[in-house]
Amino acid sequence: MKVARFEPWRCSKCGYQMDAASSAFEDALPELGDVSVCLNCAELYILNLGNYWRPITDDELIAMPLEEKKKVSYVQWTIRKFQKDRRR
Repeated sequence: MKVARFEPWRCSKCGYQMDAASSAFEDALPELGDVSVCLNCAELYILNLGNYWRPITDDELIAMPLEEKKKVSYVQWTIRKFQKDRRR
């Protein structure tokens, strides 16, 4: 698994700090326009110009190809399930 390091950023929803991203489905580094998911609350981010992550917009989410939406939804479900199980 390839891991890319970034300037630390905080999730705008939960405040979780992140500084890395990797692909959940292939051995690739993130590229401009790729989506990332907060590991704490599953909020979606998109890699923007200048190599920084920002929250995805509704329009970008709507325009996302169906197969990518399925993958992202699976990752979000996994994170939420992990967090729920962890609280038990």
